Amino acid sequence: MERAVGVNHYGDAESVINFDEPSTFHSVFGENEGNMRVALFLLLALCGIICVGCWKEGSGEVQPPKSARNPAEVWTSDTRTLEDGSVITRTDKGTIIKSSGWQLPVALPNEKQYHATTVIIEGRPVKVLNSPFFPQEKLLVKFPRVAADGDAQYKVTQIIEFTDERKKPYCYQFFAEDDRPVYSGVTTYFSYRDDEGDGVFETLGQSCSVPAWVK
Repeated sequence: MERAVGVNHYGDAESVINFDEPSTFHSVFGENEGNMRVALFLLLALCGIICVGCWKEGSGEVQPPKSARNPAEVWTSDTRTLEDGSVITRTDKGTIIKSSGWQLPVALPNEKQYHATTVIIEGRPVKVLNSPFFPQEKLLVKFPRVAADGDAQYKVTQIIEFTDERKKPYCYQFFAEDDRPVYSGVTTYFSYRDDEGDGVFETLGQSCSVPAWVK
């Protein structure tokens, strides 16, 4: 005779209730002192199943259902259409491409003090320049999240402009602090890069590597 069993799935664990064995049946469903504990366990399991889709991957932030979010904040097939109509695309390299170019949150001073560094590009030494900018007040800037929907807001404390020897910019490096108090003081780096040398800073990433077009 086949046994009747009930299987309760929760995460990767399984609990099996054998309805053919009186001791098992009564210990779970009978009127005894274990009923309250079992009922509490089932209630907690149910709540966990309902809420499992509410948590954003990689953090403790509760996320609303996608249907309730602003469409401009939702990744669909690795693309997002922003409220201004521009389209951004995330890559498997962890960068986000915006063909129309990323814009600085503030205009940098016209007069700058540059510092020179020599780097090796394709076997040849190349002199590059950098000029740091420290805003009087921290700038609140939102950057799109790569691995999740929506944007993250940061306080930008410094922007470094990197240029070639002709002072043509190829990258802007942001020193940013997470706007949430729990991450206060932790610095994160973002960059706007012109990878093609056409004056359009289409790549949002973290590093300011020197592109091959810099001479």
